Amino acid sequence: MKKIIFGLLIVAAGAGAYYLLSQKKNIELVSENKSTLLLGKWKAANRIGSSDSSLLAGFQYEVLKDGVALVRDSAASVADSFYYAWTDEGDLQIRLKAADTAIEKFNVVLLNKDSLQLKDKESKLYRFSRM
Repeated sequence: MKKIIFGLLIVAAGAGAYYLLSQKKNIELVSENKSTLLLGKWKAANRIGSSDSSLLAGFQYEVLKDGVALVRDSAASVADSFYYAWTDEGDLQIRLKAADTAIEKFNVVLLNKDSLQLKDKESKLYRFSRM
């Protein structure tokens, strides 16, 4: 009698394991919009922009919702701003003024809730971390 009960328990455990493993797992992927992920305060690991661009030479960036980003140089604590926009290809365009025709284009290599990596036209990589 003990052998029959023990055998039934093993069969029931096996059936339960099979049932749980054969069920489809419905994992809902949380995908945030890249524009939403970009918003917030970022700290740069290295300076952005060309050598003649003093505006983009800050270390701390605050990206706002309306296409404006604030730049704060941590040494001088002076705030300035620049304008950004997304291209159809998913690149990030940066302008010093809203009406500027001079655009610096950056390829977004990585963008998640904690880090941002951009690559310029010379393939120089810029790393940022969320503050």
